[in-house]
Amino acid sequence: MKEQAKRVIESWLVIEYLSTGKLPYSDEQKPLFEGSKTSLNSFSQIKKGNKSFIYFGIYRSYQMAEIIRRFFKDESEIYNEDTSLNYSLSIQINDEGKYIENSIFIPKIQFLLKEIFSSSFSNASLERLNKAMQRALDTLEVEMQLIFSQGVTSEALDMTQKLIKLHFGLESLLDREIFTLQNRSSKNEPIEVNSLIVSDLETVLMSEELSPALEKYINGEETFKTIDENRDLITQLLDIEKLPAGRWPSNNNFKLSLMQQVAVNSIINEKKDIFSVNGPPGTGKTTLLKDVFANLIIERAQNMASFADPTEAKERTGSFDLKGFKVHTYQLAERIKGFGIVVASSNNGAVENISKDLPKNKEIIHENDHVAEDEIGFSEMIKDVNLFPEYVNYMFDGETKSKPTNSFDNYWGLFSAPLGKQTNISKIFDVLLTNFQLEDGSEELSLYNQLKKERFVQENWDQACQKFIDIQQQISTEKDIIKEHAETVVKQEKLNIQLADYAQALVLIAEKLKRLEELIATNEDKITKIDQKKALLPKIAWYKRLLRQVTGKNDPIIEEYNKQILTLLNENEDTEEQSQKLKSDRETFSQKQASLTKEFSLSEGRLAELTEHFDKDEYQLFNDEMWQTENYDKRQLSVPWLTKRLNYLRGSYFIQALKLHKLFNQANAPIFFSAFTIINRRRELNLNNQEERELLRESWSIFHLMIPVVSTTFASLGNMYRGMGMGSLDYLFIDEAGQATPQAAVGGIWRAKHVIAVGDPSQIEPVVSLEDSLFKTVQDAYALEEKYLSKTTSVQSLADRANQYGMMKPNGERVGVPLWVHRRCLNPMFHVSNDISYDGKMVQGATPEAANKGRIVWLDVKGEVKNKQYVEEQAQALLKQIIDSSHLRNIYVISPFKAVVEQTKAYINKHASDFTKVSSQEVKAWSKTSVGTVHTFQGKEEDTVYFICGTDEKTEGAANWSCQKANLLNVAITRAKKEFIIIGDYSRFKHKSYYQTVAKYSNLERLENGVRK
Repeated sequence: MKEQAKRVIESWLVIEYLSTGKLPYSDEQKPLFEGSKTSLNSFSQIKKGNKSFIYFGIYRSYQMAEIIRRFFKDESEIYNEDTSLNYSLSIQINDEGKYIENSIFIPKIQFLLKEIFSSSFSNASLERLNKAMQRALDTLEVEMQLIFSQGVTSEALDMTQKLIKLHFGLESLLDREIFTLQNRSSKNEPIEVNSLIVSDLETVLMSEELSPALEKYINGEETFKTIDENRDLITQLLDIEKLPAGRWPSNNNFKLSLMQQVAVNSIINEKKDIFSVNGPPGTGKTTLLKDVFANLIIERAQNMASFADPTEAKERTGSFDLKGFKVHTYQLAERIKGFGIVVASSNNGAVENISKDLPKNKEIIHENDHVAEDEIGFSEMIKDVNLFPEYVNYMFDGETKSKPTNSFDNYWGLFSAPLGKQTNISKIFDVLLTNFQLEDGSEELSLYNQLKKERFVQENWDQACQKFIDIQQQISTEKDIIKEHAETVVKQEKLNIQLADYAQALVLIAEKLKRLEELIATNEDKITKIDQKKALLPKIAWYKRLLRQVTGKNDPIIEEYNKQILTLLNENEDTEEQSQKLKSDRETFSQKQASLTKEFSLSEGRLAELTEHFDKDEYQLFNDEMWQTENYDKRQLSVPWLTKRLNYLRGSYFIQALKLHKLFNQANAPIFFSAFTIINRRRELNLNNQEERELLRESWSIFHLMIPVVSTTFASLGNMYRGMGMGSLDYLFIDEAGQATPQAAVGGIWRAKHVIAVGDPSQIEPVVSLEDSLFKTVQDAYALEEKYLSKTTSVQSLADRANQYGMMKPNGERVGVPLWVHRRCLNPMFHVSNDISYDGKMVQGATPEAANKGRIVWLDVKGEVKNKQYVEEQAQALLKQIIDSSHLRNIYVISPFKAVVEQTKAYINKHASDFTKVSSQEVKAWSKTSVGTVHTFQGKEEDTVYFICGTDEKTEGAANWSCQKANLLNVAITRAKKEFIIIGDYSRFKHKSYYQTVAKYSNLERLENGVRK
């Protein structure tokens, strides 16, 4: 590992250390001594084998931030305080209520801050830190054993609190609260998010190796090609021969946008170590990923089809003893591996949505899923495959499992699953491995047993492979027709130009011949006239003629006439030569014209035949006209080559690939029990043993045959793939990469062969609670640039620098492949977002008629703040707008400020019983999920969004903070599909950055007795 990369990763490790100590969130978390007291006797009433966790030295994040800011003399104001709880020390208690030896844990922030506050922090601090930490742990371990020798008592808890203050000197910070999580099984232990990222960073550092993707992620890609509006490069990437074989089977009328297809082609064909896509809101980032997923499945199916007998794609390698439980072990053929897909993000909700949405009916079962009347639609095809849709219900839909009335009521099949945290993994693997009882009392087979029950039939495999090959050939034929049609159109255009050129040339030749003939005639006339003049000359006496003969001198007049005649004769001779040359050219051109006319006629006939294959204007040719500046919108909305039939065949190809997977898995059913069991019991493996690590890696390869796509947060990725080293994951797709801190993805990128980051730096930046001063301290200590260490640095920003393709924004920022066609918001919300964040480059995807049906309303509401930025009059105005609504589920309420959100929720809940068309319970449930800060709604959308500005003249600093950048307002306004209603002081906000653009497009209204005027 090069020194630069090591310093970068170590600096990120320090940043994570400074973020450790977050109290693990759980609904079962209980405070001791505060409010309703928890009985200390409960510590001795723990289920056998379980344990409890006790957290001491509790403080809120903003309290620590205040101490740090005072040390660095930072007087800037914090407008959204981080109220999350942190702890200073934790211990574990066994099922007998006794302290578990060596279970003490101290977040490293406690030691790092000592280094920083003593002004001795440097790149050598980690070594000192580890030594100091070990000394403290050794000392505290002895003391903990003594303090808790009688179990958990009030005295022991008090002594531990005092001990923390003694060791860490944070008396002004700590309160008396102690939290506990009791009676936790090994599968349900609390996990601190940052500690898992720390573990990944430490693993990468200890390996002293960088994967190709991680090396580029840190060092960047020097070779950079601007792709936005680059005709030559886009034409090259979108050549019909590079069109991926398959697609996600969405509506056949639907086509990707230009830059979506560029991204898909690049990912599938070039298989770069790291690639990035920059997509503004609503530009179809997930849509393009679905096409990528489909093609990876197809690639594996193509390899599967190469086996006449699918059982030959595996080899039994022996058996393995899992603590008395023996399983057979298998090795897959290499060409079957390499297609596992992991989708990761810092945003748990966003990443789970992807894996839970892909198997939903609406993703494949829809109208317009076939082209001709006699064709089978996607709905019928996918139902024929029968990819265990009822088991998706069992995995996704809660603890109570009920069999759907129709297997396809909710899901089309098992394609993806949310993993990551242990509760998710347990839930999925329980269904995979264990028979279970349904709500009606009947027993349902585990998915493995169901697979085993479905007997493999060789004939089915042969037929499926043949159909797969047939569809592939049909796709090839269709592409050939399209290619020939396109080439014929181009040929016709060229022939037209050539024929026009020849016609013009023949006209010019005729004109020139006419002029030459006229010139010859004119000269001959001149010669005649000269001869006539000569004849009229007086006759010369005989002695003068004799003298001229003797002297050799002619009559000067006659000599001049002869000279003129000679000149005219020579000129006519030259003219005649030119004329003959032109006549020869005329003959040649006429022959070529006739030949081209014949060729044009034949080509025209062929074009007519080919054109009958397509609907009018069905596919787009990217000719010179398409690339003209005025056709920018049309160009971005279009993709060359694609027809409805080709889309149908490519979607069918993907479904048939799934069919091959189903049959392949039936043929190899025994391998799944082993793989599922090994993954589910991976904690029992000795991952220091190379053989057992390879066994786990092979098990994951087998797992992805059954569930191709899994999702996880970065925090859980390291734990889920513990023991899986560099290059052990096939494809890592990073969603909402602009929200993720750069260090969060290091473990995933290091493990992955191919990394695709998708996000938008113009939306929400990473949520970082550390102060700028701490970033600057670490940056100086490791002599690093700000691009690695700042509050705004994200996975997206580094992935963009690592991508060979991209564009430079006007501010000099380098981004990845940009997407420009927006399909979520109507105007004018689209216009506001486009103006404030994307330099007008986005293109409205809706038809002009539909696009102009949106609206922005500015409700001018003033008032004085009551709590930080909260203005009660604005909450009142909101209530008056929604109190009679029967469609609360279609409404979001957003504010930049936590205080406004919390107080608005409280106000709505207080008046929940006043709502006229929904129950108070529904109102409270709605406010819990649909009223929040801007960060809460990244990646979401709804018909109507209310945006509450908050603030008054005394809190103008907070108002200015909300529009320091366009990001907050951009995210807020692009949540609204149809209507955006801003509630705030119009006279103060209308001149502020970005708000002035909202004001420009809004209708100003005021409230009089609750009525908008």
